[in-house]
Amino acid sequence: METSLQYLEFIMSHTGKTSQYLDKKTLNSTQFFCIGLLERLTSSSLALKTLLYQINANPSLEFACGIILRSALLDTLIVLNLYKILIENEASNKTEAEKEQIVKEFCDTMLSDGLDNTLKYIKAAKDVNIITQQQLADTFKNFTNTHQIFFESYPNDGTMPVLKNKKYYSPIELFKKLANTPNLKELSKIYDSYLFFSKYDHFGILYYEVSRQKYLDQLGRICKGIELFVGTQSILHLALRMYSGNDNFLNEQSNIAAQYLSDKILFPVSPTKQQNSSGTIY
Repeated sequence: METSLQYLEFIMSHTGKTSQYLDKKTLNSTQFFCIGLLERLTSSSLALKTLLYQINANPSLEFACGIILRSALLDTLIVLNLYKILIENEASNKTEAEKEQIVKEFCDTMLSDGLDNTLKYIKAAKDVNIITQQQLADTFKNFTNTHQIFFESYPNDGTMPVLKNKKYYSPIELFKKLANTPNLKELSKIYDSYLFFSKYDHFGILYYEVSRQKYLDQLGRICKGIELFVGTQSILHLALRMYSGNDNFLNEQSNIAAQYLSDKILFPVSPTKQQNSSGTIY
């Protein structure tokens, strides 16, 4: 538990500095994608930290942890698919402009998620007379003006706006993309954890089964999920580094994130070796 709390503290502190640095700056699609996910990760970390300090006294808080982890692990699946694109770009002979466009298209696809469902709700609200035709037309107009980079040119005539990119990646599709990539196949198993915690978010008979696991097993799953946060923030900082024009601050933030991931998760140093070393580890 203590290790998990340390991970959460690092993530909140480190990503907070990145968020503050980029706040109010004009961002490209990739930067906007990354900072949005980093902010979600920071918020999830804060919530989990608060709950974990109280969970031994009130084990029923494990349910709320599961709800948070379900959302965070879906974000991790998205980030790992971005990482897949980055490493495939690195191995390709495409131009830098072509590589950047591939990354942008993926980020824009994920950023546009939910827009279509919102439009359908607005149309449904009109169909059942919750809003008027004029309210529908005004809402469509305002909605497309606010998110115009995602929409085809809109005539402001009350018709259903058309998204430029109609792609959608379901969680199972994100999983399959990773599973079909040999060097990411093992990481694709994160989907197991996502699916487990999805039972918390969706009522059904399986919720009763997963909610009655042994308490120590529940804590173990929470801690394992938090461990994945460290890799998530490292990949997002890497993407920021690659698509922020050689920014010194973001370069250093990426270095720190990568070193923390290496020292704490990938190649952890035992406490004995740390005590014998003259150097410091985060």
